[in-house]
Amino acid sequence: MKAIKSNPIRPHSRKRNYTPAGFKRLFPHGKKYRLQYDDDEGILLDGCVTRLKKYNLEEYELIIAHFVIGISIRTIAKKKKCSDGTVRKQLQCATGFIDGLIYFLKE
Repeated sequence: MKAIKSNPIRPHSRKRNYTPAGFKRLFPHGKKYRLQYDDDEGILLDGCVTRLKKYNLEEYELIIAHFVIGISIRTIAKKKKCSDGTVRKQLQCATGFIDGLIYFLKE
């Protein structure tokens, strides 16, 4: 029988998320912890997403697929037959466009 080497830093490491004691509530987890907006902010966000649709349809579809429908970035990348890094860059560009519009419209 072979001896199993243990990790000296985490002796009982089994591919699980390790969160130090007292920090569990600091890290939100899942969809129920997403930020909620009032009606005015929702209308503003909806208008910005609509402007994204007019500007770049592909990025709009990415936003809807990931944030509304809940498809993972990796799954989107597989369907588009590209790397997930490429999808992340496109998603970052789309969210940057929306953030910029929100900043501009709130001023």
